[in-house]
Amino acid sequence: MGIPMLSETEFNKTLRGVLSMHGLVAIHIKEAHFPGVADLLVFKGRQIKAWLELKIDDEEVRPSQREFLRLRDKEAGNAYTLRYMSRTGNILVFRADAESPMATVKLDAPWEYNLDKWNEVRMNYKSKVG
Repeated sequence: MGIPMLSETEFNKTLRGVLSMHGLVAIHIKEAHFPGVADLLVFKGRQIKAWLELKIDDEEVRPSQREFLRLRDKEAGNAYTLRYMSRTGNILVFRADAESPMATVKLDAPWEYNLDKWNEVRMNYKSKVG
């Protein structure tokens, strides 16, 4: 089976399906209704796990999206940009709007575990730095 070529819409739908298989709920937030907001809000029960901005290859994160991600990351440390690389099928994970990826995963990754791990790393860093 080859690497799937996904548009941002297809990436969004596919990721929501994968997340639901891991017991997570992901709500697609339409930017037409809330400009600058991330593409997906991921939660389990009453706990927000992450805000996710989805991009394909080298698609740029717009200034309003960057600002939203910075604010969410500052508040809760759970904002990420996921960049689907169509040539490899890898997903590069960036903290908010950082320039360098913090992780590389596949669609079949253990998502709840990864989100908890990434959030814990961020919160430990914030408690040390202040």
